[in-house]
Amino acid sequence: MTQFDGQGNLTQVDWVMSNGQPMGGHTNQYGFHDLETGTYTVNPDCTGSAEIKFPPPQGHKTGAIIDLMFVVGDQGAVIHTVVAKLTPPDGNQPVPADIRSDAHRF
Repeated sequence: MTQFDGQGNLTQVDWVMSNGQPMGGHTNQYGFHDLETGTYTVNPDCTGSAEIKFPPPQGHKTGAIIDLMFVVGDQGAVIHTVVAKLTPPDGNQPVPADIRSDAHRF
């Protein structure tokens, strides 16, 4: 779940699998990743970009960063995203990522 505040900031809670295994990282009492924050921009043509910052895993100075490109549709009720860049914790070299998502506003 991503909450966009209308001012260019976002917060997110998610649950991610990689190679059939749940991803590690900070989780809330329900097992979902939380404390994810970021910024976003929506262009006049309903395209946009976002950067999501994850909390640092134990033993790391910084968390992963995901850069997204997206398209907003259905008069703002739907967003389709593609990961443009995934930077692992501590600012290591970006890694390939084949991640996309579709979200619906309720």
